[in-house]
Amino acid sequence: MPEQSSQPRALGYIRQSRTSEAAASPAAQKRAIEDFARSQGWLLVDVFSDIGRSGFDPKAHRPALDNLLSLLERGGVQRVIVWKLDRLTRRGIGEALAYVDRIKNAGAALVSVTEPFDTSTALGEGIFALLLSLARAESEKLSERVRSGKSIVRERGGWLGGPVPFGFGVERVERPGYLASRLVVDPVQAPIVREMVSRILQGGNARQVLQYLNTEGISPPRGIEWNHSSVLGLLRSPVLAGYLPDGKGDILRDDEGRPVVHGEPLLSANEWRELQCRIEPRKGRRPQQRSLLGGIAVCSGCGSTMGADRSQNQYRCNRSAKGLSCTSPARVPMRATDDYLMFVLRFSLHQPEIGPDARKALTRWWTLHKVETDVHSLISERDDIESGRARLRELYVAGDFQDDPAQYRKLFDAYERRLADVLGKLEGLESLPPSEEITRPGFIESLDLDTQRELFGAVLSIRCIKANRPGIRFDPADRLRVGLRVDDEILPLIVASAGDITLVIGPPT
Repeated sequence: MPEQSSQPRALGYIRQSRTSEAAASPAAQKRAIEDFARSQGWLLVDVFSDIGRSGFDPKAHRPALDNLLSLLERGGVQRVIVWKLDRLTRRGIGEALAYVDRIKNAGAALVSVTEPFDTSTALGEGIFALLLSLARAESEKLSERVRSGKSIVRERGGWLGGPVPFGFGVERVERPGYLASRLVVDPVQAPIVREMVSRILQGGNARQVLQYLNTEGISPPRGIEWNHSSVLGLLRSPVLAGYLPDGKGDILRDDEGRPVVHGEPLLSANEWRELQCRIEPRKGRRPQQRSLLGGIAVCSGCGSTMGADRSQNQYRCNRSAKGLSCTSPARVPMRATDDYLMFVLRFSLHQPEIGPDARKALTRWWTLHKVETDVHSLISERDDIESGRARLRELYVAGDFQDDPAQYRKLFDAYERRLADVLGKLEGLESLPPSEEITRPGFIESLDLDTQRELFGAVLSIRCIKANRPGIRFDPADRLRVGLRVDDEILPLIVASAGDITLVIGPPT
């Protein structure tokens, strides 16, 4: 409609650490954004929601915000509306300015429903910076109050929440002056845990317990199947003996050194101590020998890495070896596979069809390997420049350059020149001409094992395939899928021996 086409277009964004019915609940935020857009005469195109996502935790992924920014950068939107600034971020001016820069570069402005700023104006940006500082201070105070409350609960033996350990449930109990949560033994899961413990105390090991759990189809507390880590994590937990863990792999103790009890124990203290002695790693075991392709080659059946078993001279699917399911667990002979891969890489360097690509891939790896210190130094310098530039923007928004905007522009341009210089040097290190060193005979064989592993992991894609039937003779051309990593593509290679040796090159995948 013509009326709508002339309206400014807007996108809304909602974030909430957890769903609630408070004033900042997702539903309330959405209603406020819709009402605000309507009052301003804006066309609200869509509202993006990140529920259960922290605005303070730097590791928290917010897919809805990513989607909003991607849509915004396509153009045609003039406003991004939030209910309140801390819905966008609680991590300070630096991160918020980065978001505002992306919004401004897309031709839009950030607007708050409950706060008097609009980043399309200079005054709005100043208010924005002030509110952002206040939001971060309030968030830090809230975090401190939460930490203090949790410490008190832990000292009194209460359960803080989070994933409930397998074998237990949670019940609310009334304590003097407050309600608390405590762990209680789950009547369905507890017998399973006791069976796990019994198998260990009778001479079994964690791998046998793992196979028992997955064979019986017993669901783990998280994920689809049990794994070695989840089994050992449960068996080593002091929760089994009724003690609270300290978060560092030990028992939480009070000021007098006594263990803090959480509720009902599933094992006696003596049973738990004996269990810990049985599952301690054996002493005196020889460290596992390194292999060329262990942890680099992958199993085509499940995509997990292949582990090395030198005693059996084979690479085998790590997932299958841990007792987990794999549709086609691969096993290939170690020495024959190593020799074949070494031959493929060496042979491809001198073939007219693939030689230039192979030399390009090896040159880039070898250059970065030799100048690794220079690369890290340049990356560190780049990060310092970007931090300094962000700090300069903060000062500008705070009004420090109000009387001398030319000085701000001068400093900002200096940062831009330094950044361009560093990025140019990094790009130059990755685009050096092919090195003659990598084509000389015996170059790959002369490298130490760690460097060879680095090389194979950087330039080759290696998938291992299960044999069609037991006892079949190993044919690397059938059992290995090898690809050369060139730029962002993988160029499949097959070296087949049928009279003369030939190199077959497939289409990029």
